[in-house]
Amino acid sequence: MGLYSGGGNPDLKPERSENWTASVILQPTFSPNSKVEVSYYSIRYRDRIVTPVTYITQALSNPIYADLVSLNPTAGEINAALDGATLFNNSSGPWDPAKVGAIIYSRYANAARQKIDGFDISLNHRIDFDQLGDISLWATGSYIESQQRLSALQPETDLAGTLFFPPHLRGVAGFTWENGPFKLTPVVNYIGSVKDRRATVTYDVGSMTTFDLTARLKIDSASPIFRGLDISLSAQNVFNDKPSVITTTSVNQAPYDSANYSPWGRYVSFSISKSW
Repeated sequence: MGLYSGGGNPDLKPERSENWTASVILQPTFSPNSKVEVSYYSIRYRDRIVTPVTYITQALSNPIYADLVSLNPTAGEINAALDGATLFNNSSGPWDPAKVGAIIYSRYANAARQKIDGFDISLNHRIDFDQLGDISLWATGSYIESQQRLSALQPETDLAGTLFFPPHLRGVAGFTWENGPFKLTPVVNYIGSVKDRRATVTYDVGSMTTFDLTARLKIDSASPIFRGLDISLSAQNVFNDKPSVITTTSVNQAPYDSANYSPWGRYVSFSISKSW
């Protein structure tokens, strides 16, 4: 008989971290309408609050969980585990503490160490075409690396770039063309790929790229009927890109990485407003 100790822990302590960032902003004199900003950040967490046993079915066989398991526990250890429990569920017949062969400790604990490093970059440039109007170009991108160790005997594992954690690479780019009362803004959004490591074989979950487009016309007419009229047309995910399908174990689980990719398909909206 095994005893599983999970759930809350009144002895939890605050998570701690050491952080630092560095940023560089460039505005060259030969191109006064341009701006480049690059930032680097580093975060080192300790005592992160986690449930350290990822796979309960492996707790008694996998040596990485050895420090989280007590074999042949004493009566004192059993009583301590039960005293701290808010719920006790016995599914092995009549309760007999003498038959408890192991206690698995997987309640919340200050066990994890985590490190995160990343870069952010943004670019902006404005071009004046006189009678053809102005164009403002911009782009932002980010790259992240992160690893975590859940307990002393467990190996360090990657977080960034794996399923349900941020992908290594993200980016958004677009421009706004403005000519008098007319404004046009196309935007490209990129979310990088991740790896599904839930099974023995690792699977690649593809990236997702969407294209958005917004057009707006503000009418400043002498006629009181049309004066103050604002017309806009917007389309999101114009090419109807879809997130990659992943395996699920339950019908109520989303068959895609819901932490990173949106299931929304093509969406078009049209609006007219008037101000007096």
